[in-house]
Amino acid sequence: MSPRGKRPLLVHIGLVARITPEAKQLLVEDTSSTRVAILSEDEVGRVLTAFNHRSAMPSRYFSNEREAITWLTEDPTREADAVE
Repeated sequence: MSPRGKRPLLVHIGLVARITPEAKQLLVEDTSSTRVAILSEDEVGRVLTAFNHRSAMPSRYFSNEREAITWLTEDPTREADAVE
């Protein structure tokens, strides 16, 4: 955890063929982040990260880095977090 407390986390998985069970577990059980944005370059990444709906923290999948950063840095009290 950051010395300044919980912070948003951007996970860039790029082009990926598989995600290990250990990596899935880390993302699902993460409680050190305020939000988790998973960024991938293709729809395979979306399918491989479909498990993120079980995440302990609000998480979303993105294919656009700017949109991911915007979501990570917006005030979470302005709107309810929806897990995609």
